[in-house]
Amino acid sequence: MNTHFLLPGFTGGMLVEQEQIVFCKYRGPYITFYLRQQCGKLRQVISSVDRLSMREKRMLCQYPFARIHEHFIVNLQHVQAYQPAEADCCKGTLIMDEHSCIPVAPGKHQALHTFWKGTKEED
Repeated sequence: MNTHFLLPGFTGGMLVEQEQIVFCKYRGPYITFYLRQQCGKLRQVISSVDRLSMREKRMLCQYPFARIHEHFIVNLQHVQAYQPAEADCCKGTLIMDEHSCIPVAPGKHQALHTFWKGTKEED
């Protein structure tokens, strides 16, 4: 299976491996890809959602990626911790392996909690 993404940036295209994508943030017609670099820091690549191919859009809807919020898609392989919401009206939070905190929408935290619990039991 080909796990490379072609990210169309404003200064040209960039080929990245799926494992490099830590999370994506949607803001209006733009998507920012947060990519892990060898030094451990994140690099941001901004693209127009319209410029992503159907293949890339489909790949972002499949494991290991999960849409956990209206504005965020995360690579579940980079999740270090899940902090569930204290109440149904509150958001839970994902802690990514480079310490970013990503909000979890109220409607997503039950499925995410089940997934997270299952992966920790396998360890």
